[in-house]
Amino acid sequence: MEVYNSSIPDESEDERLEGSDDDPDWLPESSDRRKKRTLAVQSSEGSDESSDEESCGPQSRQNCSRYLSTQWHDINKNDSEKHQPVWCCNPEDLQPLQSPIDYFQQFFTGELLENIVDQSNLYSIQRDPNKSLSTNVKELEQFIGICVYMSIFGLPRSRMYWASNTYVEKIQNVMSRNRWDQIKNSIHFNDNSCMTERDDGKKDKLFKVRPLIDSLKNKFNEIPLNDQQLCVDEQIIPFKGKSGLKQYNPKKPHKWGYKLFDLCDSHGIMHDFEIYSGQIMPVPNLPDLGASSNMVLR
Repeated sequence: MEVYNSSIPDESEDERLEGSDDDPDWLPESSDRRKKRTLAVQSSEGSDESSDEESCGPQSRQNCSRYLSTQWHDINKNDSEKHQPVWCCNPEDLQPLQSPIDYFQQFFTGELLENIVDQSNLYSIQRDPNKSLSTNVKELEQFIGICVYMSIFGLPRSRMYWASNTYVEKIQNVMSRNRWDQIKNSIHFNDNSCMTERDDGKKDKLFKVRPLIDSLKNKFNEIPLNDQQLCVDEQIIPFKGKSGLKQYNPKKPHKWGYKLFDLCDSHGIMHDFEIYSGQIMPVPNLPDLGASSNMVLR
């Protein structure tokens, strides 16, 4: 396979015929020959740039910095100040995922779905003992699948997916509109009667979704981590509804939404996260280094 710079335009017919009058034995240059000549020119330019970098002195170092790129270098385990990330589980026990649903079920396990079903049925009875939700895991999976399928179309109102003019067949055939509304109004993740204050006297703003968060965090922590190139940064989940956890940052692409602190590797895989719900407290048994440093230590 021949690789050449596609940004260099091909010569026109007049340019290729130029010089034919000077040399009677001249023949038009073929496209393959022109490609090879382009590669030779590029390689010579690259060698000139490398020689220029080596000859750069202190005064012209700023001009040569644009040729230099930052590179990561692995360090030996014995020379590492802290413990290096290792596999959280045995790699031999890991099975390749066959489909997206298998990957989804690695995070939304049967135990988590059972807990959501129990808490949703309990919450419906707490609201009205005469109107129990009486849902099950299979129906909950259908509800989650409909939510994911709705995000593909993005209609402004949920009832439009069942309307005669804008209905979606794969959604309409799975669940009725009234049943979907009933599950949406009753879905719950934690028992409201168990809501208590934390040790510092403040309420947990994420109490109602705490079991879901803890379950997902444990699953993210189980992802094999064998990379020294890690990053802790903010992430905004777009949301413009009414919520005390909603943040506003005009410098972000999505200015309104929930703010998360993520721990990711160089492959873009998230291994841990924490939802910002107010003040960032220092890590126990460690000094208070400020909000950003405390989040990194956490």
